[in-house]
Amino acid sequence: MAESNQKVKLVSAQNRRRRVEFRASPQVTENRNVNYNALEPLHAPGQIQVYKNTASRTFTISDLKLISRTQKEADNNLQILWRLRAWTMPRFGNSSTLSDDNVWWRQNRDQYGPGDFAGGKAEQDKFRQDVEGTELLGAPPEVLYLSVYSHDIGSDPVEGKKGTGRWQIAQHLNRIPVVIQQLTIPYPNDIDYITSSNGVPMPIIMNLDLSLIETHSPNSYEAFSLDDFRQGRLTGF
Repeated sequence: MAESNQKVKLVSAQNRRRRVEFRASPQVTENRNVNYNALEPLHAPGQIQVYKNTASRTFTISDLKLISRTQKEADNNLQILWRLRAWTMPRFGNSSTLSDDNVWWRQNRDQYGPGDFAGGKAEQDKFRQDVEGTELLGAPPEVLYLSVYSHDIGSDPVEGKKGTGRWQIAQHLNRIPVVIQQLTIPYPNDIDYITSSNGVPMPIIMNLDLSLIETHSPNSYEAFSLDDFRQGRLTGF
């Protein structure tokens, strides 16, 4: 699937096909706190700041417009709403890990071999992984990858400037692992509505707000490189 560099998008870390790509550019705000403990020498004219840690970033995506001018756009935007809602929920309930596709595949998978898939065994394995899943009951909401106007272009030194520390910056925010902290969905009363193909009314313009927080695994933190980060080429940070 082709990636667009000029978009703000969220992609499931579990399944790339579960994604939301915003057609209208929202306002994205990145915020990070650096935490210090203050030592207070007696009778001193100030404090001594002792570095404690650097907090995970938070991201606010505001003025996120879902524009529904046609029935097809209303269908797509309704799907986006429910995908965002689902990304705030855990795996819970007796049948949470068993969809209709799961049940059908488990009952019929012995009838199909690699020859039944255009991509052979590789496609069969990918399909098996996607449908059977590895999620367990009680799993938390999905980790998402946030990308904002970014793509990987590599990070070779600028030609003729070797050793100067100048680099091609490969990204703004590229595949940052995040979880949703807050989702705000307003239903305005001062705008026209259009119906989807199933007769569901959708506002012609709906402005959403998202609050996200960065999250990394211990292995990801161990692989952190300040030099790569400084040069703008560390994907995921």
